[in-house]
Amino acid sequence: MQVPYENYRKVFRTSQKNIEKELGAVQNTAKDLASKERPEDDVEATTKAIDGMIARVEGLKRKVRLDIPNAQALSRRSVMRLRRDP
Repeated sequence: MQVPYENYRKVFRTSQKNIEKELGAVQNTAKDLASKERPEDDVEATTKAIDGMIARVEGLKRKVRLDIPNAQALSRRSVMRLRRDP
């Protein structure tokens, strides 16, 4: 049986992995955009890249918001099991 601490660590690791993955992709896109010599030449592609970055960050925000209630539910279940099973 997992104790609440282990559940929190599991949720934290999952959240951290999601954050690193999504923000890494956003940073790479930003680096690519910054390295262009004349970004005004391809306004449509630049706009599309920025929209993609915004979508990734919004998706990350949604995932992280879902992780918090999951952690609380896991913790609640673990505490109830500990109270029930002496």
